[in-house]
Amino acid sequence: PGADWKPCLGPSALFAQARLSPDGRTLVTALRGHAELRHADGLDYLYTDRVAHVWDAQAGKPRLALRGHRSCIVSMQFSRDGLRL
Repeated sequence: PGADWKPCLGPSALFAQARLSPDGRTLVTALRGHAELRHADGLDYLYTDRVAHVWDAQAGKPRLALRGHRSCIVSMQFSRDGLRL
């Protein structure tokens, strides 16, 4: 409810990983390769496979980007309590 998610137009394999937290309130995504996506705010954002993006799943808005990975992200998982990624 209230989310501002937009359909993603582009390759079907754009997202390599997407995980929803156990409580359903947080979504984390990682891409395969890189992409420039236009958000609902009209701005273009560059996404790469070396950054995990953390989203507010209910509002559909980004919370933070986990940067600094030296190579592409190939796997991610929330802990059972949802406090660690």
